[in-house]
Amino acid sequence: MLTPLPIFRVFALFPPGLVALWLGVCDADEDRTINPVADEAHRTYLESLREENQYPTAASCSQCHPDHFEEWSVSPHAYAMMSPVFNSMHTFITRRTEGTNGDFCIRCHTPVGMEREENIYGSVLHRSPAVREGVTCITCHRVDKDFGTTSGRISLTKGPLSDPIYGPGGGDEFQAILKNEEFGLVIDPDERGKLAHNDVVESPVIAKSGQCSMCHDVNSPTGIRLESASTEFKHSPAAKEGTSCQDCHMGVKPGTVVPDEDRFSTPGRDLNYAYEPIARVRNSPRDPKEGKPTKPRKRTNHMFIGPDYSIVHPGLFPHSVDTAEFTWGTRFRHTLKLESKELLEYVKTLKTPDPDVKKAAEKENLRTAARSAKKHVLTDWLTFRWEKGWGTERFEENLSETERNRRLAGAAFPWHDPDDAVGAAMRRKSARLLLDRQFRLLNKAHVERTRILRRGLQLGEFRTTRNDNRSLAFEIDVHNPMKGHAVPTGFDAERVMYLEVTLTDAHGRVLLRSGDRDPNGDLRDLHSSYVHANAPKTGTWLEQNSWKEAAGLPFRKEDLEWRPDPFLFSLQSKFVTRNLAGDERESILPLNTSIDPLPFVRPATAANVHTGRGGGARKQFRTIPPLSHRTAGYRLDKDQLTGAMPYHVDLKLKAQMVPVNLVKKISPVGFDMNLSPKEVAQRVAFGHKVDSQGNRRGGTVLIWENTVTIAAPGEQVRHDLSPEESDVMYVAMAEYPFPHISDEELAAREAALGSIREVKDFMIQNLGPLLPELWPGGVPEGLPLLPTGPESELFPTLTETPSSPEPTDVPADVPADVPADVPADVPADVPADVPADE
Repeated sequence: MLTPLPIFRVFALFPPGLVALWLGVCDADEDRTINPVADEAHRTYLESLREENQYPTAASCSQCHPDHFEEWSVSPHAYAMMSPVFNSMHTFITRRTEGTNGDFCIRCHTPVGMEREENIYGSVLHRSPAVREGVTCITCHRVDKDFGTTSGRISLTKGPLSDPIYGPGGGDEFQAILKNEEFGLVIDPDERGKLAHNDVVESPVIAKSGQCSMCHDVNSPTGIRLESASTEFKHSPAAKEGTSCQDCHMGVKPGTVVPDEDRFSTPGRDLNYAYEPIARVRNSPRDPKEGKPTKPRKRTNHMFIGPDYSIVHPGLFPHSVDTAEFTWGTRFRHTLKLESKELLEYVKTLKTPDPDVKKAAEKENLRTAARSAKKHVLTDWLTFRWEKGWGTERFEENLSETERNRRLAGAAFPWHDPDDAVGAAMRRKSARLLLDRQFRLLNKAHVERTRILRRGLQLGEFRTTRNDNRSLAFEIDVHNPMKGHAVPTGFDAERVMYLEVTLTDAHGRVLLRSGDRDPNGDLRDLHSSYVHANAPKTGTWLEQNSWKEAAGLPFRKEDLEWRPDPFLFSLQSKFVTRNLAGDERESILPLNTSIDPLPFVRPATAANVHTGRGGGARKQFRTIPPLSHRTAGYRLDKDQLTGAMPYHVDLKLKAQMVPVNLVKKISPVGFDMNLSPKEVAQRVAFGHKVDSQGNRRGGTVLIWENTVTIAAPGEQVRHDLSPEESDVMYVAMAEYPFPHISDEELAAREAALGSIREVKDFMIQNLGPLLPELWPGGVPEGLPLLPTGPESELFPTLTETPSSPEPTDVPADVPADVPADVPADVPADVPADVPADE
């Protein structure tokens, strides 16, 4: 059973007479006193995190460092354990090797989890908060020495939030902040106030590239170098110039470093980095939303953006205290309410309730409510169908009640409740506003991801090498203008960066396709299931070349079957493994197993771990080193040309975080978060569904797009396609992967919702009176808005019957310049409903 609600919340749910029967009559002053039961009943998601006394969470840090937290929350570091692809790949490899792979894969993705000795298998939904945060704050800020290791072999210092953290400088300034009562910081967990670390100790490595090297050089147990970003950097022009990893990846513009003559031109400033407050302390719900800032100083960017993008529900990623607080509180109160009814019915049967029995029941019920909240804090978001419009004005206001209930069929609490339709609608609207914030952050990350990819890969010169009556041939240079490392880097055997080239004639007929994808979303290389089987083309893929017969051109094998792409320009490195017979073949995963009945991982017998050439596997690098380029070449024979000029060459340079064939390879172990292999593949390649028609946006990132015209036979074309800085920076809103609204529109929608009386009553049930002393663990967000103003205006009484909703005029959730039906990033020749080859 669950405990009854504290007295100032019980009145909102039960008749006063029934409450008095059980608890006795309390006056208003007594309602505001702090007692253990009332305090525990107000436990929030943030307060629950204080139970973690060894490894503090990023969510706890967010209460004083909101800017750092927001940047980190949408970063690849934060996604490290949320990725369904990683978790399935880790499980697949470890099971295929009978567990002898150990924690090798997962060690870098959750150093906290391995320090806690959590099970290497399991759903991220059931892991502890600090573990599902992946590479969280303490992964860097609780490292007290330079371990000089690779593959994530580091040790974190244990201790509660109040223990010291390690940073780039000492703690003199921080100690002054601790003594400043305006910030209200405390370092004793038992004190009221904003709990903070008690000191900042200068780290021996955090400001150096060596901090990154501990995880960004990865050598497998079989002797193959899986990732070599750090080694590439150590031998790069950037390292020779004294540039650090942090300079390039944590500055104002990731991927660039301000030249020294400008960088240090302002006394006391490093213009490569932002100059802003390190902390913004918010000690009470009454405090301004932005909090009380500390003095400005050098502030590093913690987004660490890269080619990865999220394929999980936006309620789960980016990490958000708001979204977690919302579902946590909703479940806590719901369970408490249900069980309190049972307890009250029982108390009514007693003539003289035993106070000890009451207290024991209260505590047990609160613990049960907390367990329910913990269980559902993430899973409730999985059932919120934002792509069907839940929570938008179109869904909540413009649909008839009958149609709305029809579309909610099968949904359960908290999003649909026949006994409390108004409350369920409020929860859907609040959830949608929270997701609108999430969308803005995901779109911001998309912009930064596109920019850094544009800085690392650029088109150079396009030139024709032959243009006569026998053939047409042309080349395109692809450059890596960066000084720090190769592109792609990291786990480059799963980074798909490629050129999609389409040549059409004056009538729009396609004469050449390269870099196109098969029905699964794979490039036409040796790992395509369709290419591997020489599968016949059908439907749209067969019909797209039907014009050739009328034009008198012969059909070629690639017109009728799925054949390897002879001109494929891809920067994805390939694993090569040794077969039992002694020859080698490309492999999606380098599982160098023996012929023993149990496929244990067999470490190399020679000291070749630093050569990147293990005993039974190696990697064929296809990346572009710093300040280098590669050339893509294409050729059409006479029987492929129509002569209808001008010809148009459409060039698209794209990046996809993993190949679909990897998804297929690891699919036997399944995917987390209720995702099917097909849905994972679709989101990787084409993004999330964004409407009820199944249209998708996102997925593969379009880095560059250009079109070159070849006007006449014999013309020698040369074009420099090198971009300007303005080209790098501009990312069209139409390319955003999620619905986007402006700051002004978001504020207007929050204000419109906040003006409804039901929302105020709903917040009483969610948060109780906004008393600062009730929030020792931090300020709960809970809803996408916290009203401001005197408490007497916000909460005139707790016993009034809620009034009817006030009419609102809420703007649509998509601005006029972003059509709601923006097509998915799916090539015109790829039907969206083609089943994956599972």
